[in-house]
Amino acid sequence: IEREAGRDAIHVRLVAPLSLRLRATMDALGCSEEEARVEVQERDENRARYHRDLFGRDWNDPLNYHLVLNAGALGVSGAAELIVARARALGWSAKGPVS
Repeated sequence: IEREAGRDAIHVRLVAPLSLRLRATMDALGCSEEEARVEVQERDENRARYHRDLFGRDWNDPLNYHLVLNAGALGVSGAAELIVARARALGWSAKGPVS
């Protein structure tokens, strides 16, 4: 991550156990566990390809992010609170970075 980019954006990676990701996908799409497994795998492959092709980076490398948060441990709300806290620590308001 370039130092200048840290002021304009917070690069966050949310991770969670596969079981939680499958359950969330099943709930969102109303599909079976097997269909959810295929969907999650396809999403992961697409994200990896996107990061590799557009940015030349490995999306699994934690050094590409300012924060890597485990939504399985923190919950979505807990992860959101940490992201907001970091933004505020950078001096951001609801309208974005303060110059």
